[in-house]
Amino acid sequence: MVRYVSPETLDEFNVDTFDRFASTFTQTETALEIDAAGRFKMVTRFSKYTNIVELSKMFRSCADVILSEDLKDIPRPPIKDGHPEQINIPRTATVTDFMKYLCDTYCWFEQLTGDDKKDWSHIPICIYTLSRKATLDMRMIAANAADEPDSKLNICVRKVIEKYHHYDSIKGTQIIFSDLHQLTVCGIVKFDVFREIKRKLIAGGIPENEIAIVNDYKTDKQRQDCFDLVNRGEIRVIMGSTAKLGTGVNIQERLAVAHHLDAPFRPADMEQRDGRIIRQGNILPEVEIIRYGMMETLDAGMYQILTRKQKFINDGMMGRRRNLAEINDASIDYATFSANISGNPLMQRKVELETRLREIQSLEYQFRRNIRRNADLQCELTKAIPQMEIDIEKMEEFARMPFSTEHPEIELNGQKLEGTAEYRIKQLAHYLMNKGFYPVIEKAKHTYETQTIELGFAKINGVEIILTAYCPFEDFRVCEDKACIRYRLTGTNYYNGRIKTGSEVTTGTGLITSLKTLLVNQAKYADEERKNLELARQRLAQLEETAGHENFKYADERNAAQNELNGILYELNAKNLLDDDRKITRMPRLEDYIELGVEVIADKVEAVVEDMPEPEIEDDRKSA
Repeated sequence: MVRYVSPETLDEFNVDTFDRFASTFTQTETALEIDAAGRFKMVTRFSKYTNIVELSKMFRSCADVILSEDLKDIPRPPIKDGHPEQINIPRTATVTDFMKYLCDTYCWFEQLTGDDKKDWSHIPICIYTLSRKATLDMRMIAANAADEPDSKLNICVRKVIEKYHHYDSIKGTQIIFSDLHQLTVCGIVKFDVFREIKRKLIAGGIPENEIAIVNDYKTDKQRQDCFDLVNRGEIRVIMGSTAKLGTGVNIQERLAVAHHLDAPFRPADMEQRDGRIIRQGNILPEVEIIRYGMMETLDAGMYQILTRKQKFINDGMMGRRRNLAEINDASIDYATFSANISGNPLMQRKVELETRLREIQSLEYQFRRNIRRNADLQCELTKAIPQMEIDIEKMEEFARMPFSTEHPEIELNGQKLEGTAEYRIKQLAHYLMNKGFYPVIEKAKHTYETQTIELGFAKINGVEIILTAYCPFEDFRVCEDKACIRYRLTGTNYYNGRIKTGSEVTTGTGLITSLKTLLVNQAKYADEERKNLELARQRLAQLEETAGHENFKYADERNAAQNELNGILYELNAKNLLDDDRKITRMPRLEDYIELGVEVIADKVEAVVEDMPEPEIEDDRKSA
């Protein structure tokens, strides 16, 4: 959003690329989720965010932010009991068999390699969609499937009828949301969730003219007339998707109950759903929100996704914490619902323990590596401390040396320069120019490469230095403006390589002045190195004290987790639930698990789910 409305803001905060943004504001975390086949899986993704204050400031610099919690003065009805009602539906026998089929299909897919896996790359998304549809009603998978009395659809129907009579005195209305609601084959609708609910509601005693499906109203005027009837209580039940009954729909006057048959992908969609009923103008003193979820299915995963997204959005918008560490009140409902319907706690605990043991194993590896590194550091410091003491003495010696810039004594490669001070300096400059500066430039021009020329030794006022002429070749040209004479103090192989022992000059006078400055700074370098020496001594003492006494602090947790995992594995094995390592040599067929008369996963991407061929064309499945 910021890149679209104010890209200069990203440049100002130096986060104009994805990598810069990610490294500045995010961290990765491994967490337990339910995959498309209903199995527990540890997933690493962006889930921790840092520098939230700065992120919020950056966003607010180009956007006005108002959260629902800021609208305290607007009268809105509270939710009954303070939170949505959560109906946790056990998996029916048919759904259980179907989830077993999806799980085996995914296991078979995971065992594929190379091009085979690429050819079947549509499998995960198919499983994802099929799993969500199966939790609604198995007739979303195959229109001829049995109408199970304990399906999510039928439980919702019974709940709607119950609430219809409960709010009959005030003509209280109800809204049913479901983003997945049709099974289509070759463009023909074979099953419609909303129409099946309507049929059952009519059979349950609700008049047909009091039930509306928003898809039946095509024009804006027709929809507005329908919404007016809902507000007057003449239509008591209305059904639709988030897109059709979400943003901009005002039917709140008598809205008593909102039913969520599925979970949307975005927290904003859930907020828009709930915003139809928790809205100014609702005449009810309190309202009900009912969420339906089937245990041990993707319903739990969907609410986990909402939890993670809502956590980031609310904390990011508020910008009240530098790091996101807790799930705030707005997303607690999602997290609680997810925990209630995830199912199979033994298998969930197994995955958590295995992941924690891998983390502890990594920590133990780091612990062992630190022990070895500390031993190496102890050996290094034992050798370095005496060298640092010698270096400090050398620096102090340089700093105490008298150095005259007006009457310098100069030697070049053992030959002492005679004459006046001015003449000696001119001789030095002549030597640097004619033996170093000009020749190194010509050499670089002839070779088209960076060149250096060793000029030997010089001694100025008793201080010996090494001279080198240098000329770089950059961007396909000789950089004469960067040509120089480099010098370095001899006998100064300091332990601390960051201490300056030389510089670059272009004239004889500049060499003498630079050398004096370098010698004066040696006193400062000696003070800094003396501090480093004291830290090194303290560190060495600490290492000698702790050597041989290190204990891995997670050892007890590791042993306890391993023992608990062994017990869980034994129990799961006794129940024949440890079958993840089995080999599946051929793609599972739905008919081997449940008789629905169709195969819902085709061999080609374009033939999956909605556009699959008629089920009786079994032999032509691959060509589909």
